[in-house]
Amino acid sequence: MTSRLLLPTLWRPFPTVRSGQSVRHYAARKKYTGPTSNPEVFNQKVILTDGSSITIRTTSPRPQIKLNKDTRNNVLWNPELSNMVSDESGRIKQFSSKFSGIDSLDDLADFQSENAEAELESSRRFAASVEEKRLERKKAKK
Repeated sequence: MTSRLLLPTLWRPFPTVRSGQSVRHYAARKKYTGPTSNPEVFNQKVILTDGSSITIRTTSPRPQIKLNKDTRNNVLWNPELSNMVSDESGRIKQFSSKFSGIDSLDDLADFQSENAEAELESSRRFAASVEEKRLERKKAKK
């Protein structure tokens, strides 16, 4: 075993920094103080759905943004607009025609699929087959 006395120039307890101080001392001295400067802020013109515009300060460099949804044309903010909802794909009409007769949650039982018992039985058979396969693999491992 080599002693420290024989290798005084090679043995050091911690790696050193240029100034001769240990890395541990340097890390304890150097604290993170956060970003050195504030982010750049830009003026951005926001055009609302009714054509009016406002100017805001943001970090986004885009000079202009046009909204297609805001509080002026949202049904949640303006309930009187509920009859003006656009149904471009026909999905709302399809939904309302399917569930038009429902007045309460109790009526949902009428819309249960006609072959629900068969679907339930097939899912039970599938679960049983999965369990059988699991038990077979467990026996094969022993």
